[in-house]
Amino acid sequence: MKNRNYSRLTLLALCVSLAPAAMAQVSRTPWQMNQGEGVIKNLKVDRAKLSEVFDRATIPAEGAGWAPAPNTDTIGFGSDSASQIDEAGGTCDTALDFTYFQTFVNVPSGTTVDEFKIIFSGMDDASRITVFNTNHPTGLVVEGSYVTKVAGIGGTSDLKDLMAAGSNRVVITQVDWCPSGNKLQSAKVELNGSMVAATPSLQHRRRTTPLRPRFSSTRISAAIARELVEGMNVGPLALGNDVTSSVKVANCWRVVLYGAGPGQKGPELVLTADNADLSANDFDEIVSNVHVERDPKCGDAPATLFEHKNFEGRSQALLTGMNVGPLALGNDVTSSVRVAKCWKVTLYGAAQGQNGPERVLTADDADLSVNDFDEIVSNVLVESDPSCQR
Repeated sequence: MKNRNYSRLTLLALCVSLAPAAMAQVSRTPWQMNQGEGVIKNLKVDRAKLSEVFDRATIPAEGAGWAPAPNTDTIGFGSDSASQIDEAGGTCDTALDFTYFQTFVNVPSGTTVDEFKIIFSGMDDASRITVFNTNHPTGLVVEGSYVTKVAGIGGTSDLKDLMAAGSNRVVITQVDWCPSGNKLQSAKVELNGSMVAATPSLQHRRRTTPLRPRFSSTRISAAIARELVEGMNVGPLALGNDVTSSVKVANCWRVVLYGAGPGQKGPELVLTADNADLSANDFDEIVSNVHVERDPKCGDAPATLFEHKNFEGRSQALLTGMNVGPLALGNDVTSSVRVAKCWKVTLYGAAQGQNGPERVLTADDADLSVNDFDEIVSNVLVESDPSCQR
């Protein structure tokens, strides 16, 4: 295992590079918060082993459960008396309570990396950074990104090699292990010494100049795990509410777009194929929630997970691309997998940074225990099999 330098400090600077010329082009979404799995009790917490502490965290998928952070620019979470551990019947160092925060940093193609920082302050008890992008679709824990509230000399962790062109999902996992405080006051995104604020009112802005029809980055495609997940994707969307003008829909999937309305019950538009111009349906730039499901009138899914061996029990049809856990079926429960002809499935077992063991399938596997892969699946990549003769 690699050695990790756990910086105990109130301020942590994570550095990535972007050329000064690109400053105006780099953007990010407002911080969002997810309350996580609640207080986990009956533990023995070793604060000196932060990686083991955070191994118990399960980063939520991008869809349901996310809401705007108290301060969408800087997070502004918690206080010196916000801990829920006492209330849940836990005590200091015997329980953990994880809270998650995410922002999507967009790096334009061709941008030269130079300097990029995310600066943390006001933390209680500790945090960790994970980055998801095209180079690290299942997420990668950043070396040196563990930080606690203990005062000390500031440290940096270079994110240069982790960032990729396009969307970079940056997730902060915040943990409380001792009452009474639980907080993360500030996580500022800085470019060349200047703070990059969240794109103003992405959830509410309406463009006043006409735009030609285009396919936005909200698509059901090989990039599904970075944009939408199976089930209800509750706004604010990563792309932003009220900005979608076109949608790509993969074969055999059904997408229901929802416009804003009281109780999130606004107008609806059902799609089972690409729509290059939503304005033709009077649905341009009003999408606030999206439901994704298999089209029951279509053929078999490219791959399906089953709870029990021999394709029995509960099941989950998979999307093309990276299906990032927690899976709808549940992590660590899959015992058999069906794979349609000419499809390739890569199963990932759980591990620190979600980079665990792998198993590749190009045909059905009725019993994963034969390959020591029973009930450990946490992420699944589904793609066309290039070696297959169609």
